[in-house]
Order: sequence, then structure tokens, then C-alpha cells
Amino acid sequence: SKAHPELVEAPEEPARSRILGWTVYTGTWSLREDGGVQVEAAPGAKIVQDELKLGDGTVEAQVMLLAGSGDAGLLVRVDNPAEGTDAVTAYNINLRQDTLRLGKHENSWRALAAVPLKLAQNKWHSLKIELEAGRIRIFVDGAKEPQIDFTDPQPLTIGKIGFRTFQIQAAVRNIVLTQKNKL
Repeated sequence: SKAHPELVEAPEEPARSRILGWTVYTGTWSLREDGGVQVEAAPGAKIVQDELKLGDGTVEAQVMLLAGSGDAGLLVRVDNPAEGTDAVTAYNINLRQDTLRLGKHENSWRALAAVPLKLAQNKWHSLKIELEAGRIRIFVDGAKEPQIDFTDPQPLTIGKIGFRTFQIQAAVRNIVLTQKNKL
């Protein structure tokens, strides 16, 4: 018997329903050879990390947009995730081929800020998100200044990390959380 059978991809049963340490809420997910997790295009595919929680600190990750014209977003401060397109409370750092958006899910979607940004398909894009109380700063592909610097007057405070897509094939990898020390 293998210790982690969910990580073994047999031809008849790809590793899509269980990914160690993550809960899949919607979507067909698979492991990539480059260390990423990929999802097929669907209306609201979502995966949430089981253990890690973050309030204030930094989240870094790499996201790849593949086939489709929808969007893919890194979820931070995730709470109450469930099956369903918008069934989650979280901030969504959302990538489209031509736009970077910051959105807020409260069992709905609301755009908080958006900037034009060309994002090539089939290429890993680095994201860095700095969270401090209601202030959210987003840096893409090593930018020196944040492309988005937004302060939410009613901030979500703490939660898990996740990834959500809408009508696009996409992938995520190398998620790193750095908790800000409480002094």
C-alpha cells in the first residue's frame, strides 16, 4: 500500500479529485510535472489549502493562464468555502489576459480595483500580495511598485489560501506565505 495514493496518476484515474493538503470544491484538477496544479475551464472552479491561514503578511505565488478567455485568481483570507461559483468569503487577486483585478467575494463578487495589464498565456506570472489590515498591495512579475494599492474600509481579517477560476484553463504553483510578526 502506498502512503499517498492520491498523488499517483494511473491512466484511468487522474489525480483530480484529491490533492494532498487541499480541498477541491469544484472543477477538474490535475498535478503538473512542473510542480503546478492545473484546472480545466469551468464556471467557478475552486481549491482551498486545508491548513495554512494568514491575516497580515505576504503571499507569493505563480499563476499561468492557459486556454480560455475567463479569469484566474489567487484567493486570500478565505472563509466559508463551499461548492458554487461565488460560494466563498475571500479577496481574489484576479488575472485576465488584459487586466489585473482585486475583488472581494462575500458569496458574491465585487471588483474593488482594476488596472490594465498584459498577461501572456502559457507563461508563469509571479504574484506578490502584501496584506496589512485593510491595505492590499499587489505586485505582478517583479514590479517595484504595486500595480494595485487598495485599502478596504471593511476588511476581511484572516483566512486560508485558495485558487479560483472562471471559464479558463489555468495553473498555480509555488505558493509561499510569510506571516507578519505581531509586535
